Amino acid sequence: MNKKDIENNLHELYRTMGALQKKSPTFAHGAEYVDCEPFNWPRTFFGTSETEELESIAKEVHEGTLPAQWILLRPENYQEFYPQLETVGFRKMMIWPGMRLDLEQADFSNQQVDNVKLIETESELEQWLAIVNKVLFGREPVAYDFFETCWRSGLFHFYGAVEEGEIVATAMTFKTGSDIGIYMVATIEAHRRKGLARKITVQILKDAKANDCKNAYLQASRMGAHVYKDLGFQSFCTFDIYWLLGAGQE
Repeated sequence: MNKKDIENNLHELYRTMGALQKKSPTFAHGAEYVDCEPFNWPRTFFGTSETEELESIAKEVHEGTLPAQWILLRPENYQEFYPQLETVGFRKMMIWPGMRLDLEQADFSNQQVDNVKLIETESELEQWLAIVNKVLFGREPVAYDFFETCWRSGLFHFYGAVEEGEIVATAMTFKTGSDIGIYMVATIEAHRRKGLARKITVQILKDAKANDCKNAYLQASRMGAHVYKDLGFQSFCTFDIYWLLGAGQE
């Protein structure tokens, strides 16, 4: 397993979203950031910088030059790096287990999924986004125009689980090379604990195998990790999400 492949899929997702908004990625202090302004997401700093540059990074975040969110594939020197990151005001907000499934060894042909579909209409996309915003983005919802641009590009695939004619659970995929990344998995509260995240993931994996993908990647929530382990995913790296407290973007 090469943990750089899952990092590459995530970074390319951000770069591609930026490119669709005519925003180029910017390099600063040995790391990279994407800012899709006027949209409030993604505004993300990623990659591990040098420890002696952390004060400069914090200063630029406070000035609004750099985004306050920093996504880090946990580096080998994290026991040295993270305390210094926290010294300048960054705080760990979330941990994502990075998970991988070898699609060439997996077989989902006997698993039937009857209520998962690709998002094909603007009305379905509106339902999809309402769930994503409520479950994943909360107080800072992402504008419809942003995800509509991604959807129309054909570079992303949007999935929904349907019950009684309504989209009630979501996912999105992004492909790099022969790898598929799974993102935006969310279920509205009234329909949780029905196995919908599993059903969407199975359909994604079946479609990925049919399109000759070799690996599937995702960054799981702690609550959802067991679902993916049951499907054969293995945890093989860790992503840490840091936020600079007191920053103007907070």
